[in-house]
Amino acid sequence: MLIKKMFLLLFLFMILSPLVLAVGIGEYNNKKLILFEPGKEEELKFQLVDGSRIKASLEGDLAEYSTLIDTYPDGGTRNIIIRVKLPEYLEPGEHKIYLVATEVSESSATLGGIASVRSGVTVFALYPSTHPVFKGIVANDFNINEKGDIGLNVVNYGEELIENSYGTITIYNQEDTQVAVLQTESRKINPFEEVKISATLNSAAYNLTPGIYTANGSLICDNTPYPLTLEGKFRIGQMKVDLIDSTKEVYVNSTNKYILTIESDWAGNINDVYAKIITPNGKTLKTPNVDMTSLGGGRKATAQVETYWETEGLATGTYDMNITIYYQGLTTSKSVKINIIEGKAPEIQKPKKTNSSIIYIVIIFVVIIILIISYFIVFKKGNRRSNEKNNSDDLEIKPPSL
Repeated sequence: MLIKKMFLLLFLFMILSPLVLAVGIGEYNNKKLILFEPGKEEELKFQLVDGSRIKASLEGDLAEYSTLIDTYPDGGTRNIIIRVKLPEYLEPGEHKIYLVATEVSESSATLGGIASVRSGVTVFALYPSTHPVFKGIVANDFNINEKGDIGLNVVNYGEELIENSYGTITIYNQEDTQVAVLQTESRKINPFEEVKISATLNSAAYNLTPGIYTANGSLICDNTPYPLTLEGKFRIGQMKVDLIDSTKEVYVNSTNKYILTIESDWAGNINDVYAKIITPNGKTLKTPNVDMTSLGGGRKATAQVETYWETEGLATGTYDMNITIYYQGLTTSKSVKINIIEGKAPEIQKPKKTNSSIIYIVIIFVVIIILIISYFIVFKKGNRRSNEKNNSDDLEIKPPSL
């Protein structure tokens, strides 16, 4: 009876637990972009994973020119081959073929969602003559008194060579005032080739100060101006970390979490940044060290550091907190206001979140262990009773003594 109850419990748990099916596609040295040639043949290899039953299918405008080789349809993890034979002609531009993998539910009663993913390959048919495409501006952040590289990304989607491509890059500051004009190098661009046409900006030569700048680029290919201009953002930085926010209120006679938000103006990484806080009740608090990683694209790196402050001995009111940030042998100091208010501080240690799938696995494991132990307990009891019976049957019966 006990074992039956245990199995019933396990069955109900498996049925009632939410289940989200998953499936994935792995690739084996596949090209993501293929240049079209009439009648060209390609063999693409994939692996379907993370599912006990997976349906494979093809999508895209090149699906009709593709053959799916699946030796185990609707099976589990397995290898898939797609053989593509391109037609004699395709319209210039991008053409797609996708492998779609869909998890097949074992039963209509199964709870949860059905996962479906796809992985694709692009076939590009070139345009007649030359066909330049100005894809964007690459402008990396750099620091004051340094030189920075700014480039125009250009690709030739035409069948013929671009003999001469170059551009002009105009630099504007945060007030939208023109501060520099740069001429790029000149480059040839082969068919189906992507190049970076670069220029160098010397921040010292133009007396540029730290801040966010805009690079506006125009392109000329074989004496023909490209119809669009594009822009990109970059930052000229300096070695400085600023305090941009801090906790505004804490509770009287409590242990409070005190959080600082800091921001780096350096166009690079700064490691081991920390802060010291002098509190109104004479305590010195130190935060853990944090690394600030450059984000690029004109964005400043930010981070939060925290510590804990006991406010015993202080009345409610507004006080000054003196904060010093330490980094690369330098410091930035600032005084901020803090309000001590009545009330109870929230719990400063919150329970860690546990992944629900881990909980399910642990519960199932525990139930299985209980079932195994219960089985052996009942099995041993049954054996002991059987042995006792056998032993009693084996006793020699003697007639009573006269």
